[in-house]
Amino acid sequence: MTPSASSRFAFLFKGGRKERLEGGATFPSEFFYGYCEMVKAGYPVTFIDERDLTPSTRLGALAKAAVRLIARLAPRLPFASSYLFALMKRQPLHKLNAFEGLIATTNTFGYCLAILRRLRLLKARVYFIAMGAIPHHLPAWQGRFLAWLLRTTELIVISEGEREILKEILHGQRIDLLPFGVDVSFWSPGQIVADPPYVLSIGNAQHR
Repeated sequence: MTPSASSRFAFLFKGGRKERLEGGATFPSEFFYGYCEMVKAGYPVTFIDERDLTPSTRLGALAKAAVRLIARLAPRLPFASSYLFALMKRQPLHKLNAFEGLIATTNTFGYCLAILRRLRLLKARVYFIAMGAIPHHLPAWQGRFLAWLLRTTELIVISEGEREILKEILHGQRIDLLPFGVDVSFWSPGQIVADPPYVLSIGNAQHR
């Protein structure tokens, strides 16, 4: 795809990353999953912070009751159902539907947008960068439900290992691989070598 003013895509991020972009400090660009590189290449992409969509997350009584019911029936679903009801309001939906495609960089965004697609409230295509999207040892019906939802999205993973696992779970679903690119201009090897060798893992996604 070449840069085009007619292409309208938005990256959806969890709160906090906007401060990195606007703060002037140096940061590793891989935290933005390609957004920074696409901006530099001239693609007309937009940055959306979750707080831009739902500045007030107060829910009505009916929505609160639905959230409690979902939590009781399916406590291990990998997304915040309260956020789904916040996105279903008129103003967030209007913002989202202004784009041709939405790039979800969190599991909550990915699943909530998939549900909105199933409900036909969201017209924009959803590109879901999935990281630990399906928990292990889910009840069978929950696994089938999540697989059904994910078929509304263009599913993307950042590692070959996760793609192989999801292929076993999501039979027939196309899963694209976008290898995770480390920002080598920010990260550089140090002089100290660990003894014994170890792997440092940073993140709060349980199923990675």
